[in-house]
Amino acid sequence: MSPSDEPLVELENARLLTRLDAKPKGNLTAACEKLKAEIGHSTNWLNPNNPTDVTSAFNLCALLQFHCGELDRAEAVCHRAIKNCQTLADYEPHPRWAAQMIQPYINLGRIAATRGYASASLQVFTDVFRLFHEGCDLFIDGFLLSASMLDELEREEPTIRLVSRNVYVLDSLRALLLANDYEALMEFADRASQQVPDQQLALMEARVRALTGMAKYADALTLAKQLFRQMANEQVVSPVLYALIADIYRRCAMPGDAKKLLDHAKHNLEKLASKVANKTAVVHSWYRIGLMQYLIDDLENAYAVAKIALEMAEQLTDEASVIKALILLLKVGVRIEGGEPERWFSKLAAASDASHYRVENAVACQQLAESADYIAADPATAGSVKLGYLVKSLAAWKALGTKTASLKAKEVEDQISALGVAPYSVDSRLPEVDQVLHNQSVDELYRFLMGFNPLNSYRVDDRATVEV
Repeated sequence: MSPSDEPLVELENARLLTRLDAKPKGNLTAACEKLKAEIGHSTNWLNPNNPTDVTSAFNLCALLQFHCGELDRAEAVCHRAIKNCQTLADYEPHPRWAAQMIQPYINLGRIAATRGYASASLQVFTDVFRLFHEGCDLFIDGFLLSASMLDELEREEPTIRLVSRNVYVLDSLRALLLANDYEALMEFADRASQQVPDQQLALMEARVRALTGMAKYADALTLAKQLFRQMANEQVVSPVLYALIADIYRRCAMPGDAKKLLDHAKHNLEKLASKVANKTAVVHSWYRIGLMQYLIDDLENAYAVAKIALEMAEQLTDEASVIKALILLLKVGVRIEGGEPERWFSKLAAASDASHYRVENAVACQQLAESADYIAADPATAGSVKLGYLVKSLAAWKALGTKTASLKAKEVEDQISALGVAPYSVDSRLPEVDQVLHNQSVDELYRFLMGFNPLNSYRVDDRATVEV
């Protein structure tokens, strides 16, 4: 795998193949406008008889901020949601609003994981798990959720115990995968398998990923085959898991075995795709198979599979998946005859300009810069195009501010230096570029909710309006 392939591969680091996403990542502007319209036209969205209305808007806003790479804002929205609940808990039955604090608290753990703070993230997920499964008190922003309230909390949120268990396992695994901490990943999987026995498939995958990360390929291969047998016993069919074994073969310099396995995965997915209800998972499956085919230089098959992934992602209006499929098509297209690199370059540039998924955009701009030599009419034009996209990528990585993004920003600065341009000389352009990357609808939604007092419309016993 070349260094230029790493950003694309790293986008998949935290994705568990045994638990693929069910929802496409659609247009962020449209999602913001829809939420603003719902808030603006609903007279009872803050009805105290339905507390979820109060926090759901804040949770969705935090998610949209997160996807835009506005992690500071996402955190602020989560804390604001918790504060709203704490205030309302003084005027409503205590457990009703206490239960609503848990989801924004979990979201804070997810943001910490993305920032690269695995320990802080794991502490959040562990704290929530221990409240419901070990009877330990939980403090959220100084507010006590006592273990003595468990029955009342579950009456308010009947699924909260199950959520706490799933979050503890799945989000902890993702946090450790993001951190590339394979020893800790193995230790957690061993411990959690005793605590949460109904998540064995995800935990087995985590062990395979940990062993692969530690270069213990023989052990990883043995365990991966056990995972397949376990899935067969549970009648779970997931052709994309062949990519897990194919990756082990690739790392062992056994591309022939990897190719056979991926051919088999492609054949199975062709038969099953129309029968699977979760079409987003099908898109991810096609994409992962195509990505692995590319990494073993099975370029013709990778090209065909990536086109399938792109077509399905476009049908689902899954912007993030569209961008990743286009990146892959451009990578392959410049290397094969009839690969239409100009077409994929143009489509990727347009998709990147229209989307506000910050991480995917940063990777897309790096790929556009890398491919400029194949598209431009002359070296001078290529250099100019390349520099422009590198500056956009640099602005996106720097705006993210995560540990991984800081490393990526340094790589982009090195690429800028290789063009004979001092990185500091483009610093003056970054604010302007960063402004272009901002989504006005996301900004407006953030300002609206952060300035909104949910208690302005909430009256206690018709006596007085409660103020924060």
